[in-house]
Amino acid sequence: MAPKRTVNPYHAVTIAVGAQACAAAQGLQKKRFLSREAPVLPLKACDQARCECRYAHHDDRRKGPRRAHEMGVSIDGHGGQDQRVSAKRGRRKTDT
Repeated sequence: MAPKRTVNPYHAVTIAVGAQACAAAQGLQKKRFLSREAPVLPLKACDQARCECRYAHHDDRRKGPRRAHEMGVSIDGHGGQDQRVSAKRGRRKTDT
């Protein structure tokens, strides 16, 4: 029995156009699709005798950093490391 493959729910694809790509493919080439929602190649509107388009795969539908700290921006004025001590939890002296 083959091992079960883990599927990334955010796996995405873009359409990498071929040398003689149709207008429909050229219009979609910069758009990322979740892989389960991507249009089937060749596209229905493709007018080329031989479609050379393919899928380019991406781990995530998002293109870049989205959160402020991922972009190096400090929203609340704090730009340093987190100073909390993780060994102690809770507010009571008896909490560990």
